[in-house]
Amino acid sequence: MPERNRTRRSATQDRHRRLLDLLAGDTLVEIPHLAATLGVSESTVRRDLADLERNGQVVRVLGGALSRPNDPSWHQKDQLNAGAKLRIGIKAATLVPPSSLVFLDAGTTVAKLAGLLAARTDVTLATLSLPSLMALAEGSAEVLVLGGRLHPRGGRLLGSLTSQQLSHLAPDVAFLGADSVDPVRGLNCPDLELQVMKSLIIEVSRASWVLLDSSKLGGRHRHPYFAPLPPSVGLITDAPASPAARDTLEALSSAGHPVIEVPAS
Repeated sequence: MPERNRTRRSATQDRHRRLLDLLAGDTLVEIPHLAATLGVSESTVRRDLADLERNGQVVRVLGGALSRPNDPSWHQKDQLNAGAKLRIGIKAATLVPPSSLVFLDAGTTVAKLAGLLAARTDVTLATLSLPSLMALAEGSAEVLVLGGRLHPRGGRLLGSLTSQQLSHLAPDVAFLGADSVDPVRGLNCPDLELQVMKSLIIEVSRASWVLLDSSKLGGRHRHPYFAPLPPSVGLITDAPASPAARDTLEALSSAGHPVIEVPAS
């Protein structure tokens, strides 16, 4: 590599490290402040933030950026509350009628459902989820894979191509995942692309259910984006242990959302 290119690359890496230090708190940092602190143009800061967002290190919002909280990979999430996720998947499988088109969102709880549907030859399953695809790989069900840009840590495909394909689907039932749910704001999402996708699939599906283990109820929201939840969208979860989680379920039910609690085995 020529010396000039090495120098430029080193300068970019140094700016990236300094940007991450400036974004280490929980509050929005505006682009003009970042540019002034680093002594570079705002356009340079925007390019750097775009690079960091592609690497999953920051979240860009209007006028600035936020640090992305440490987020376990989908492999790690698959080991959390596995028993509750399986029970939720078993219940969700009973809501899939014959001859239906089913959308399976990203998420490890939805992947448990995918494994239960893999042997069914009377349904068509559409997904953008890597863990669901792995669960379906040895099955007999017809599977539609939605393309897009790969987000390996989140185990999903997203982007404009994904949204275009979703707009042409009319699922009989969709099963969605989320990092948490708020009775007023909706599904908490780590980025804008995911928020757009969830809103679109709710719009085009005849019925939608959120599959969420109770550890994700009633806690502090980690991300700045929310996909609104129409009252018709239901929730399937295990029985919550904490008062805050119970309050969240009661608020969802009061707002008109169908709520199904799966008891412990």
